Amino acid sequence: MKKKVSQFELVISKITSHFWWNLPLDKNQKEKIKTFVFTHFRFIFNNTAFYRNWKSGRFLFDIKTDNQEDNSINDFKFKLKKLYNCPPVHAEPINSFAVVIHVFYLEIFDEILSKIDSDVFCNLKFYVSSPETFSEVIQQRLNLLSINYEYYAIENRGRDILPFLKVMPKVIEDGFQIILKIHTKKSKQLKNGNTWRKDVYQKLLQKDAMTSILNMFNSNPEIGIVGPEGHIVPINLYYGSNSARLKATCQAFKTPIKQLSDMNFVAGSMFYARVQALIPLLNLGLQSDDFEPELGQLDGTMAHSIERAFAISAYTAGLKLVDTAYCQNVKKVFITKNHKFAR
Repeated sequence: MKKKVSQFELVISKITSHFWWNLPLDKNQKEKIKTFVFTHFRFIFNNTAFYRNWKSGRFLFDIKTDNQEDNSINDFKFKLKKLYNCPPVHAEPINSFAVVIHVFYLEIFDEILSKIDSDVFCNLKFYVSSPETFSEVIQQRLNLLSINYEYYAIENRGRDILPFLKVMPKVIEDGFQIILKIHTKKSKQLKNGNTWRKDVYQKLLQKDAMTSILNMFNSNPEIGIVGPEGHIVPINLYYGSNSARLKATCQAFKTPIKQLSDMNFVAGSMFYARVQALIPLLNLGLQSDDFEPELGQLDGTMAHSIERAFAISAYTAGLKLVDTAYCQNVKKVFITKNHKFAR
């Protein structure tokens, strides 16, 4: 039976959380502090989510644990269903791509459309999803701009992740090799959430950026995902309360769990990707019931886990993740170990 959490423990948890998020230290320093405090004073924090997340993550990123049992994994058993074969890579250069957008904030949808130069619309096809209440307004705006699009009414469950997974089969059917995944990010829980969104849009949606990224894919067949510079972060520093699902994903993909220590992901889940990089993830066949109802959760949901699993999928497909500043001569990805937006 699960131990009842006392009022004292709840107070300790709240005080600790407030203190922690306002501590002026980087991620590596905080991890060292957590290891010391939770190792020597476990009796104080034993029943807090803070401690449980640390313990689960410690197990996950210990390279000795690949063949050990972790009770938390029993709740998350993923199996590959081989729904899609990896599409062939065409020899000719790619000059068009699919734009997959999930809309939850209409005013930010307008911001997205204003960022994309109308001159490139002819090389794009938009796959737009939103709650059904926005259907008419969204389609009116797309029609006014003479954009080639398909619209899908999808509930706001799984944030931008589940709608993306639902739309991707049509993108594959239409033969696109490259997709841009974008959404109307607000991050209302953060004071600088708007800054985060604007920085990502600037690096992904400008005409010059689109051209550069497309050239990058054409010149580097080993690239699977391109994320915005400054938003590529290490999984082992930002696993949060998602470690059990990340382990289940690795097991389903037959990817050694210890490889997570060397993987990074795109914070905010907005990026360009080859379809091949997403096939392993799509072959999990995740459905609506696999995602929690939307309750404003800040971490620990299926959506948060898949945000990180995109990178595992690309790795499984033998492709790599880079950023928009990636240079063919340098071939270096700039990893942000202390992301100023994500906690």
